[in-house]
Amino acid sequence: MRAVIELKRDAQPMKVLNNLFKHTALQQTFGVNMLALVEAGTQPRVLTLKRALQEYIAHRQEVLTRRTAFELDRALRRAHVLEGLKIALDQIDAVIATIRRSRTTETARQNLIKEFRLSEIQANAILDMRLARLAALERKKIEDELKEVRQEIKRLETLIADPKLILGLVREDMAALKEKYGDERRTRIQDISGALSEEDLIPEVDVLVTLTSRGYVKRIADGVYRTQHRGGKGITGVTMRDEDAVQHILAANTMDSLLVFTNRGKVYQLKVHELPDAGRTAKGVPIVNLMNIQPDETVTTMLRVKDFSSANYLFFTTRLGRVKRVNLDQFQSVRSSGLIAIGLEPGDELAWVRMTSGRDDVVLVTQGGQAIRFHETDARAMGRPAAGVSGIRLAPKDRVIAFEVVIPEHDLFIVAAKGLGKRTQTDQYPVQGRGGKGVTAMKLTERTGPIVAAGMVNSEQAVMMMNTAGIVIRIPAAQIPCIGRATQGVTLMRMAPAEQVVTMTIVEKKDEADDALPGLNGHGLELTGANGSKPS
Repeated sequence: MRAVIELKRDAQPMKVLNNLFKHTALQQTFGVNMLALVEAGTQPRVLTLKRALQEYIAHRQEVLTRRTAFELDRALRRAHVLEGLKIALDQIDAVIATIRRSRTTETARQNLIKEFRLSEIQANAILDMRLARLAALERKKIEDELKEVRQEIKRLETLIADPKLILGLVREDMAALKEKYGDERRTRIQDISGALSEEDLIPEVDVLVTLTSRGYVKRIADGVYRTQHRGGKGITGVTMRDEDAVQHILAANTMDSLLVFTNRGKVYQLKVHELPDAGRTAKGVPIVNLMNIQPDETVTTMLRVKDFSSANYLFFTTRLGRVKRVNLDQFQSVRSSGLIAIGLEPGDELAWVRMTSGRDDVVLVTQGGQAIRFHETDARAMGRPAAGVSGIRLAPKDRVIAFEVVIPEHDLFIVAAKGLGKRTQTDQYPVQGRGGKGVTAMKLTERTGPIVAAGMVNSEQAVMMMNTAGIVIRIPAAQIPCIGRATQGVTLMRMAPAEQVVTMTIVEKKDEADDALPGLNGHGLELTGANGSKPS
């Protein structure tokens, strides 16, 4: 767990330290074994931190001194050879004549040593020299190399003679290591007062929250899903057991609050970081272990809230088309046993809750392919226990399948059970008064199946869908065609005959090469079967 502490420039250092040592984060200790052999042949000693640093610096000085001596010896030997080659090149005619009149190689070596006052090493280098080295450019290379080697010898001799220069090398080596391996400081120090809460030590991470129909919830870490083209098969997003199915998929951040609404019109609250962090195929834990949900309740909507002042209202929609607006601040403090969020008529249930500003249009989409758009002020603000007013007039056996707030420059994305979907511009949905039948949103056939989800999307976002087998696919919205209302759409996800799309969420798109979970601005959509009922 990373501490999130930052040092202000105008803070007094001692005051900062005194405050820090009062907090739990710095009251935890861990042991460090500082046992070491300081000198060869001595007994092991326990060192202080200062002494350990001093010994390390002394060790680096010794290593660099030996390295410098080794490099100096190598340079001296090379200079010795080059000097012999230069003597030979300066007197090449005499050298050649000496070699030609010698009967054997050993005689030639001894004659060169005697006549030109060379060492055995230099004589051997001359005898091994190729004729190509006699060219003018090759001679120039030898002279230049000799000059460079002499300069290097002078530098190395200066280093060995001055210990302070060796310390400079230690400093340069440490700077090079920092440049190569160093990264930004992860611990930030801040002048704060009061005790640190658990949330102060939790890193902000984008996650994906999933909830199954059997009530198993989990959050998935960043970097799990990659972008694919439409028509792909996707990857496994959760392991399904005992005919369980994913009911919600929600893009959120660990620091967000979750408002959990149930079909009985109640609301519960918890933090995203309180959810278990599980792998991509893990099952999760029962949500009843995290909040006091009643046995006859099922979760129908999960809504993430970063700031309760970020929106003016919550807009409620039921399965039978009832709508209601409530001020958001009425849900800022929710007791553990939950609160009544909306009064329900017999046979109805709460299905969606969205944030609105008081100036938005909203759209309701039904399972049977109808949609209605009206201004949110058509439904006046009410108290929490109120039952709301009629939003759309439904045909027999039809149910509301999706509810969205209209976003400028966004399209309405609709996906059907058989994996077909499309985008449609919102201006094709005329603004009407609430309570009407609406207009056609999608042409439904046996090939499409009923509508299962809808959402507002633009070309810079991506769509994540999951089917009854737990397979997840993520598609850039730009690859989904924008077509008219009375159309079937195109194939977005290929599935087995017995499978169908059950849930969808809108996320920010990233490059296809980037496998990280995107920056999140979507919300979970409720799962329905082909007949508009909850999966068992």
